[in-house]
Amino acid sequence: MRNQSIYNSRCLISGAMDASPAAANEPTPLPLAELTPQFSCTFLRHVGNDAAESFDELVRFVRESASAPGRAISVAVPFEDRRTGDDVIDEVGPLAELGIDDLHLLVRKVERPAGWIPREAGINDLENELVLTVRRGDLILINGPAPTTSQLRKWIDKTLSPYRFLPPEVVAGTFPGDGRVLWLRGIHRRRTTKADTKTLGGMRVQDTLNPVDDGTYVVSAAKVAYDPGDQNSVVRDQITFSPTRSRISWKRAGNLRVFLLAAAEIFDLLEKAQVGGNAAEPLSPSLAVVETDLSKVRGAYEVSVIDPDVLLGAPDGDEDQVAHAEGLLDVVLEVRPTENSARAVVDVGYEGAKVGSIAVRPVPTRDGFILKVSPTKDITHATDYQQILTDMQASTQLSVYYESGHVYRDGRILRDKVTSVPFRGVEFADFTGFAITSEKPKQHKGQSLHDAIAEPGDDSLFAWVAQRHTDGWLLCDDGAGEVADFLHLDNNGVLNVIHVKAAGNSTENREIAVTHFEQVVSQAEKSLDYLDNTTLVDHLTTRSGTAAAWHNGNRVPATTVIDQLRARVASDLTYVTIVQPHLYKPAYDAARTAADANTPTTNSRRLARLDNLFHTTRKSIIGRCDDLRIIGST
Repeated sequence: MRNQSIYNSRCLISGAMDASPAAANEPTPLPLAELTPQFSCTFLRHVGNDAAESFDELVRFVRESASAPGRAISVAVPFEDRRTGDDVIDEVGPLAELGIDDLHLLVRKVERPAGWIPREAGINDLENELVLTVRRGDLILINGPAPTTSQLRKWIDKTLSPYRFLPPEVVAGTFPGDGRVLWLRGIHRRRTTKADTKTLGGMRVQDTLNPVDDGTYVVSAAKVAYDPGDQNSVVRDQITFSPTRSRISWKRAGNLRVFLLAAAEIFDLLEKAQVGGNAAEPLSPSLAVVETDLSKVRGAYEVSVIDPDVLLGAPDGDEDQVAHAEGLLDVVLEVRPTENSARAVVDVGYEGAKVGSIAVRPVPTRDGFILKVSPTKDITHATDYQQILTDMQASTQLSVYYESGHVYRDGRILRDKVTSVPFRGVEFADFTGFAITSEKPKQHKGQSLHDAIAEPGDDSLFAWVAQRHTDGWLLCDDGAGEVADFLHLDNNGVLNVIHVKAAGNSTENREIAVTHFEQVVSQAEKSLDYLDNTTLVDHLTTRSGTAAAWHNGNRVPATTVIDQLRARVASDLTYVTIVQPHLYKPAYDAARTAADANTPTTNSRRLARLDNLFHTTRKSIIGRCDDLRIIGST
């Protein structure tokens, strides 16, 4: 925004901007239609009786927050405007037609010390910032640097404000799409062998997550590639959202009209998400669950503040929170737990020298919890103590870890829940006509195993594999030192590495059994070193004299398949498939239903172990290949 566009100090909140021509010695009004705000908004919902009347209260708070200098040298508000749905803005149009009931905007002129020289040098930066507050029905957005999310949260929690942040699951469930970036924060006990935070990027990052490793993390923010499915929609492509901060960011709007159209579309999406009408696929299979019963939380053993560098690297970083985190960076926080209580006393100081003690405890609010930080009478150095107390009271980045397995963070109490996360790569196939308890064919006198596969009378699982893959090239590598039982290469260069294991029995009452998978998944993991294409071709070449091979279902020399494998390139996909028909769909479905209904059975407990086995195996496999697939029987 150009500095010369910011003025009109006579335009106050008591009335809309004077549309009459400016006097010769007065600046022209701010051209609203030319505003190009960055769409980075905190969303609220109104829970009172009169959303229009309550909007006045919100506007007053926004104005007060924008006028407060904070860490700046000075702040001025040279321009402010207020419109309703009945108003028409030139080159923007009637607000009601854009789906907007109320609009408030202000410009704040902020003078700050330059960040590249000490404050006392007197060299300052002057910034002009735009703050927009928009209402449609009971939903509101605030766009701009003030108030910050932490200021809003404290205002809501400490007053009788009729506003609430949106539930994290609503924000996270609004935008379906392939995850491009995930910012994760752990709720596990802090240790050197596991990261406190993670940032993951890729084409579809939800597919990179593994519950074994990532089940103790929650999403602090995410960027998704959002496709609304409607070519007329304004909001599309890269959307970033922070569920616990009720914040959604898009790109810079081309003008105010585009900004308001985008706001109205997101209001629509949020309303649908609140009633579950368009719940998005979860981006994280996190096992963290929200705890609402404070009586279960006990034995605090650690209080920590997130590293300021992490805050700076996160989307929508809060400058004030970074400052408070930096203030606590060198502070020693030693916890004295209160038994059978969520309260803790923290001895604080610098370099081993205690300056006093501070009490912390989660306190219930209307939307969750707030961490109450209180002084005690144990003070040995008042100046240092007061600075630490101020930073701890102002920081929203404090985490408290409890022996009960809980963590206080971001206004919520979370806990690990040891549970089974379903493994989704399971397929059930029809094995009718084949003996699922027979892995390999029976051999006649003088006949090799490879010669017997899929020949008349063979009803083994090897024959089932040969019948299933009658397109492309198929090679049997069974034998000592094998890579896998079969390798299938389709016409698009996709390699399927197939491991086969016979079922323990073929009865319809067979139950889930983890043991029938343990050996075969071990074999699958051991063979990964061979799946580099050069290594694989060299290995198969030494065994090609006896290997059975097919092309489009017809027997061919094994060298034919090896020649096709040799032509593969690095971008070709590779999958590992485990065929184990002991996994029976009726038993699987019954166990999954029992687990989902929280009515555990012997089979559902076995299924939980099997899910974890598959997830652990997949973790190893996707380090070298594209994915793991499991085939059971219908």
